[in-house]
Amino acid sequence: MTTQETLRTLLFLCVATLVAACARTGYPSGGETDRTPPEITKVSPENRTTNFNGKGFTLETDEYVVLKDVNNQVIISPPMKQFPQITSTGKKIKVVIKDTLQENTTYLFQFRDAIADNNEGNLLSDFSYVFSTGASLDSLSFCGNVNDALTGEPDKKIFVFLYNTFDDSVVTSHPAYATKTDDKGCFRFQYLADKKYKIIALDDLDKSYTYNSVAEKIGFSSDTITPYYLADSVKPDYSQYALKTFVQESAVQRVAKSDFVSKGKVQISTVLPMQNPTVDADSVKIFWLLNATRDTINLWLIDKELDSLKLILRDSSGIDDTLKMRRFNRRGPVVGGNAFMKANFANTLPYFDTFCLTFTNPIEKITDAATAVYYKTATDSAFATIVFDTISRRKATLLIPVIQDEKYDITVFGGHFHDIFGTSNDTTKIKTEVTTAEKYGNIILNFEAPDNSEHYVLQLLSTSGKVVDEQTFAGSQKVLFKHLSAGTYKVRAIKDDNANSKWDSGNYWEKRQAEESRYFEKEIKVRENWNFEETFKWQKQ
Repeated sequence: MTTQETLRTLLFLCVATLVAACARTGYPSGGETDRTPPEITKVSPENRTTNFNGKGFTLETDEYVVLKDVNNQVIISPPMKQFPQITSTGKKIKVVIKDTLQENTTYLFQFRDAIADNNEGNLLSDFSYVFSTGASLDSLSFCGNVNDALTGEPDKKIFVFLYNTFDDSVVTSHPAYATKTDDKGCFRFQYLADKKYKIIALDDLDKSYTYNSVAEKIGFSSDTITPYYLADSVKPDYSQYALKTFVQESAVQRVAKSDFVSKGKVQISTVLPMQNPTVDADSVKIFWLLNATRDTINLWLIDKELDSLKLILRDSSGIDDTLKMRRFNRRGPVVGGNAFMKANFANTLPYFDTFCLTFTNPIEKITDAATAVYYKTATDSAFATIVFDTISRRKATLLIPVIQDEKYDITVFGGHFHDIFGTSNDTTKIKTEVTTAEKYGNIILNFEAPDNSEHYVLQLLSTSGKVVDEQTFAGSQKVLFKHLSAGTYKVRAIKDDNANSKWDSGNYWEKRQAEESRYFEKEIKVRENWNFEETFKWQKQ
């Protein structure tokens, strides 16, 4: 091989090797995701400065940062009438104070989740800046927790206020100190002056730092609290103090809402239950029903094409109102849509239940009721006797024998049920099967009360908190929750102080707490064909 041929061969091998190496090489990795939050590298003036007389302060960080939701995340204590101007540029955060600072006062800025790095959004959580306009910093603390009075669930991100005056009306003015609960419902005040305080928890919906709406949850204590010294090395005990929150019940009856809910149907709701309402629509033909909780009237217009209505609603609970309504969505659905009726026995019927039909609109008449519904089983067939609810005019019970594990073919023949709009039902065929007793379990709770004169409501709840069943009684009692589908349940007891068979909220102005509620210590797993028996002891606190 000549020298020239040798050089060509070597060149070819080098190119081939380079190409192969490139083929094996992937795209460069972007590296691991940054999960490190930014750090504060410099504060000016320094944190914990005394004799502060500046117009603000700056924070410097080790990476580029952004601010998130500062108006809600940054909490200043004592609260300022004018919220500071807080801006970020690159690695610097600037806070400009617009308010006139009080003399000899310690100010605490809690940034909570307001600072994040610019790239990954990692949060610098719970950074605080504190200074005093006097010669020393206040150094006392107070901590506790806030829970919903009924559900017992932690009240997350809710305000807790301290006041250094004790008149009830202080809740309509700005507090002396403010903080917020965390995701566990826990709160902690720091840098408090050595005084006694009135404490309030408030879901401050309008961010006014005042209690001015009955829609806002509130929790209070009739006793004052005393702050204490807590060294930085000591872990706070949030269980030592608790506030229970509630939405205060309105003491004044009024119409809360009145409007068309669909074509031909109006709904009127009131704040409190009605007692014996009357509805006067003048010459307009209507039909109306009061719901089970007596706080909502469902009203049908016989002429469903009407798109406006004027009526007078009166009730001895304190209502004497003239209501005017107009339906603006003229293309809205006809009352009930295409669903004329529904059956509680679609697919399956519990063995302890009855066959029922429920109608979307009130029924004006039933023609040939004796031949309206036909049923057939493997051993029997007949027309069903119909028992119609003439008060609600929306429910019909079918007197069909309910036999466990039996299969039914049921036909509701068309043209027999006629609603107030002149519409009649179509023929509907339904196949169903009755369940057996073995499909269900029971819970037996031996409830032990400390005083047999006290009244209680015992509620069985699904895991989502929905009330499945409830029973009311006085004193100690053996309570049976039966016919339960397999699943997991919770049990809640309510001390029914006024014996009205329901949980009652509190009232801040009357210094009345919400009625006490307690949960059974563990969830109960119900199995088919199984009885669970346990003791629930109400402990005085």
